[in-house]
Amino acid sequence: MFWVSTGARADELLDSAERDALPGQQLISATRKGTEDVQLLPASTDSFVWLRIYQHEIWGKGAPHGRDESLW
Repeated sequence: MFWVSTGARADELLDSAERDALPGQQLISATRKGTEDVQLLPASTDSFVWLRIYQHEIWGKGAPHGRDESLW
């Protein structure tokens, strides 16, 4: 959902870490293709809801979590 609501390419979001999602501000950072600049992009509320559901599921299966861990 993030790539739809932010307008970013999916591959620009793939290297995101948990610290890159800022649900309280409705922002996620993405590394832009070509320039390699990191940009904060507004994302939909639904994106953050689905992210939390996904995280809850994978953490329950033992996936590592922490600010420096992969968001996906």
